[in-house]
Amino acid sequence: MKTENIGFKNELSFVCALLTGVAESSQVYPRVTAEMLTSRELALIYKGIIELFNKGKAMDYTLLEHEMRALDHELYAEMNGLNYVGDGLLSVVDDVHVTTYADLIVEEYQRNSLRLLAMEISGKCGSRDIPVEQILQLANTKLEEIAGMGVNSTSTRQISEIGQEVVAHHTRLLENGGTSVGYSTGLKGMDNIMGGFMRGEVAIASALTSHGKTALSLHMAVQIALQNIPVYIISLEMSMEQLYGRILMSLSNVSPENLRMHGLTETEIAVAKSLNETTLRELPIYIDYIPSARPEDIRA
Repeated sequence: MKTENIGFKNELSFVCALLTGVAESSQVYPRVTAEMLTSRELALIYKGIIELFNKGKAMDYTLLEHEMRALDHELYAEMNGLNYVGDGLLSVVDDVHVTTYADLIVEEYQRNSLRLLAMEISGKCGSRDIPVEQILQLANTKLEEIAGMGVNSTSTRQISEIGQEVVAHHTRLLENGGTSVGYSTGLKGMDNIMGGFMRGEVAIASALTSHGKTALSLHMAVQIALQNIPVYIISLEMSMEQLYGRILMSLSNVSPENLRMHGLTETEIAVAKSLNETTLRELPIYIDYIPSARPEDIRA
């Protein structure tokens, strides 16, 4: 493997994140093209990944190597297939930062494109035979192209396609006997007012201190998780143990005073153990305690 530099490490991490099979190629393609990768070897792997994606096939190393051989048999043999990224796969185990790696690759490609454009413009400026207007037009056209590199156009949709998805969603809701367009909060009155939680929307619960915001939020979190929808709770002030206690009390008759001050009774301990091993074990609720969280911490 070639000597690693920052650009190469970004490309290696990018490709390996896709190789985990967790990230979908649609997260970065067609925003990132193979020509943006400076490494011929990594570009070949990425081309193979995109070929699988375009054929509607899930990530599979055997199928991927087949695509790589078909694309460039000589380079495939030279790099010994996916063994080329063996070390990288050990250090990248998920897709958490795949879009960040994509941003870095696009940015570096734009920088290189700007350097080449600067050299081209400089050369043309040295020739008196080329009108300034022509040079300016060339510069403007190329700058627009460079600015558009890596722009994700997949968010653009034809209106009827959007309509078909909306109708399909409401059809499923009708067939399943649902009463909320969004995810039910577990509170009928709340669902009647807001229609449940809508995908892509941000709901804010606002009230004075000690007016039940946390209790309400935890209740809705549990109800949503009971629908087998994963819930991620970030706490800025309450510890994980305190949040667990709130959830435990919402699902049982455990005494708040005993849990917080006197200690649980033998019966209450048995109840807590039973919930831990049954309902709570299956509940897709994940809690993170970040007392001094910054927006970037939460986003990460």
